[in-house]
Parts: sequence; C-alpha cells; structure tokens
Amino acid sequence: MFKFRCVNCNSVDVELYRDRQGYGQDYLNCRCGWQFYGTDRIVALYESQKAAYEESLIVEEPVVEEAPSEPLPEPSEDLCAWEACDKSPQGGRAKRRKGSKYCSRDCSNRNARYRYQQRAKKEAA
Repeated sequence: MFKFRCVNCNSVDVELYRDRQGYGQDYLNCRCGWQFYGTDRIVALYESQKAAYEESLIVEEPVVEEAPSEPLPEPSEDLCAWEACDKSPQGGRAKRRKGSKYCSRDCSNRNARYRYQQRAKKEAA
C-alpha cells in the first residue's frame, strides 16, 4: 500500500494544509519541519513517489519451488515420548494424547527440563 513520505526524513507523518490567508496554495508539512508549497508541485511529487513505489513492486523475484513438506512420521508406538514416564496404571509409560507425543503437560515439562540440563552440562564442558 502506497503512503506518501517526507522527502527530508522519510516519515509518513505528512499532512496537507490549505492556505487560509488568501494565497490559495496548498502545502505539505512534516513533523521534521519540512514544508512543500504549491498544489501542482505537490501533485507532481506525489505522482513521482507513487510511480517509484509501483516500479519497486514490479521487480521480478526468482520463483523458488519448495519441495512439499512431508508430515512428521507418527511414532510407531502410542506411548509417551518421555522415557521416564510412569503415569500408566501399570506403572510404565502411558498412552500419549492425541496431537502430542506426551501423555501430559507434566511429561513435556520434565523432558524440557532434562534437555536444558543436558545442554548446560555440554556447554560447561
């Protein structure tokens, strides 16, 4: 989307004012103090900025064909991915939740803490 920019500071905070003192000129005013007088000059500046903007949109970008991403393989087991899980009624690894590789948020957090400790040990060595 094209937005008119200040020539001095490149800001989009440019306002158009109508001269109310009888001179009949419009002028642009920016926060930085830049002012631009004359309706015809303003229109010409606007058109040149818009043409430059539209030209920048036409630049052809190389088309990169992405290989279709293959879905992650489902684990062969329907058991929790946390090796030390003991939430099953029999005391072993419990069945994982739908859409997750863990049986509970607790197992997910335990695995995250374990991985963090392993990284810290690796970095210290």
